Amino acid sequence: APSPSFASAGDTPPSVQGSRASSTSRGPVGAAATVVLTSPEDWSARSPRFSPDGAQLAFVVSADSAAHFSCSKLCVAKWPQDTAPSGVLPRTVVVDIVQTPGGGDGSFPGLFLASEQLPARVWLSDSRRIILHTDWRCQRELVIVDTSVQGGNVQRLDAGKGSGEGSWVLHDVRGDHVLA
Repeated sequence: APSPSFASAGDTPPSVQGSRASSTSRGPVGAAATVVLTSPEDWSARSPRFSPDGAQLAFVVSADSAAHFSCSKLCVAKWPQDTAPSGVLPRTVVVDIVQTPGGGDGSFPGLFLASEQLPARVWLSDSRRIILHTDWRCQRELVIVDTSVQGGNVQRLDAGKGSGEGSWVLHDVRGDHVLA
């Protein structure tokens, strides 16, 4: 992977290109910019979202060889990254990639993000729980993930609809209000 470069105070700032050097996402990087890697193996990390209190950073990661719309994992890192050794951000896998769903039709099949991106706001006001939508068998469902629990504790929200009655798409979370 190409390394970002930094300009000194009098230099013209270079540009850093986005996801795997996309030419559509150019932006200047100033001399005071800091680049922090989520981890050396997370080259496919995307959708970073800060918690309301600014103390955590959630992001989604796919397997290195994953195809589009494959199962992803949800990671959370403490912020700020003062304790990050050599520019790598220590993180916790909150929802791991599900290899084989178990426990019948109601068991969590894994995190499948149709757009492969998270909405701009996904955190509830407690900075502990995240609301997402995921493909769950043949429907799109809302799930709530408790990031303070080891393993993420993923729960499907029925949100007043019965089984087989359509799908949900998360648009926004503001405080404790969910727009879906």
